[in-house]
Amino acid sequence: QTKTFLENFSNVKIVLQEDLKNNTALMLNDIHKFLGVDDTFQTNVSIQHNESGIPNNFVSKFLLSRGNIISTVLREIIKVFIPRFLLEKVASKSLDKAVISDKEIEYLKPYFYDDIYKLEKLIDKDLSSWK
Repeated sequence: QTKTFLENFSNVKIVLQEDLKNNTALMLNDIHKFLGVDDTFQTNVSIQHNESGIPNNFVSKFLLSRGNIISTVLREIIKVFIPRFLLEKVASKSLDKAVISDKEIEYLKPYFYDDIYKLEKLIDKDLSSWK
């Protein structure tokens, strides 16, 4: 997919998740420059938005259920009355982080090796930590 973007758009910025996580301020400044955002703009990174995880209680399982019209309507109503930052805080406490084991990582590496190698060449970046 990356190759398609690079072939079809003249101005593409590729940001790796681990770079954003490990060098947040530097990467955000770089993204701001790329987008032409005012140099004085500061992004608030104190809140973790859209955290993922596995619901760890009945209420969060119900509210996060996508196949239930009642939970969908209830979520929309809650979003009107409760500020987003508070919802984000509650969500972070209601989700257990899924962790992939070292054994699973080693099992998957050969499967993705060729794609990682191609991406490395395409974006001219060392991705050896992915291999």
